[in-house]
Amino acid sequence: RSRKSAGRVIADVHIQVNGRASVSEGHTIGDTVRYRLLQAFPELTDITVHIDPENDEKVTSPKPLPLREEFEKRLRSYFSNIAQASQIRAINLHYLNGKIDVELVLPIKMASENGGQKLVKEFREAAKNDPDIGKLSVLFAAE
Repeated sequence: RSRKSAGRVIADVHIQVNGRASVSEGHTIGDTVRYRLLQAFPELTDITVHIDPENDEKVTSPKPLPLREEFEKRLRSYFSNIAQASQIRAINLHYLNGKIDVELVLPIKMASENGGQKLVKEFREAAKNDPDIGKLSVLFAAE
């Protein structure tokens, strides 16, 4: 969308990026789009680039999803009976399709200790009734 205002040419651009892209990657993509538009259309004086992980015209949530602090507390309460939960290195949250996809990152050594698949099942079972969770994944990473 573009418009003129007081002799200025203004553009608002919406771009959709992969929902699993990092914030910094999304911003870099947005900066690149802005730069290329300025190169192609020198008459533009102001460009606002909106970066979305999904087409927000198609996805509507009846209520806002919880933010990280509240949601992490909820997750940790679900996992309170899982001893290995204290080893969670990171919790990645992806707000997609009106749900929260959760990635738990654990040390790679836990993939073989007590059976990684068993542990994945424990985490999924503990959180299975949460209405805001879309998908729960467990990733094992080197430290």
